[in-house]
Amino acid sequence: MKKQNNKKLIILISCFSLLVSVSGAYFAYYLPLEVASNRIKEISTPKKLKIKNKLVYDEPKQLNEESKKVVKVVEEEKKVVELPVAGNDYMSVDRPNISEILSAEELELNESIQIPSIGLNLNIIQGTNQINMLYGATTMLDGQVMGKGNYALAGHHMPRNDLLFSPLMDVQLGAEVVIKNSEKEYKYKVVSTKVVDYKEGASVLKQTEKPILTLITCDKPSTTDGRFIVVAELIEGGN
Repeated sequence: MKKQNNKKLIILISCFSLLVSVSGAYFAYYLPLEVASNRIKEISTPKKLKIKNKLVYDEPKQLNEESKKVVKVVEEEKKVVELPVAGNDYMSVDRPNISEILSAEELELNESIQIPSIGLNLNIIQGTNQINMLYGATTMLDGQVMGKGNYALAGHHMPRNDLLFSPLMDVQLGAEVVIKNSEKEYKYKVVSTKVVDYKEGASVLKQTEKPILTLITCDKPSTTDGRFIVVAELIEGGN
């Protein structure tokens, strides 16, 4: 009888230890990751387009109580987030960390990209750099204009497939892509998709006479040398 009781106690202790370990992993890793993912979804999804002469901040918003409890380091390391810079700094781009994501303020933006067939709906930000890429798709060429030449956009491929450019991996030939600003919208049709080495990725960043849309992301949601390239041709909205 005593042996049976000891065996039950050992099993009970083992189960309790396993529960503590699983709970610890959830609160230490998975919950902060989910909070950060939801924050990216919130700040990268376009609000109603408004006519603005420049990007402006909404009133600063405080991190909610859940975020403060889950990721205390955010409050300790939080920095003032400046207005995204309209410029390219490709060398600064790296995978965003949780602190950067939760510290990001809401912005009022007036350009967006939509691909209805894969549920992609993102802000467009002028300039590819570390801060801007948190907010959606970023322009890659200086002076690019919607509906003219090569309009190139970059976006992160995230572990969750509904964030930023992650849905792009499911796009099909013939899919409609809509980019718009506060004045007009432009419709494109996907004509090609391919994976190239990152060294070849720059080859698609050339201006063209023909109005096309080039979308670029990593081919995996992890460290990779591959780049997934989508090219679409203008079908409506050109001059």
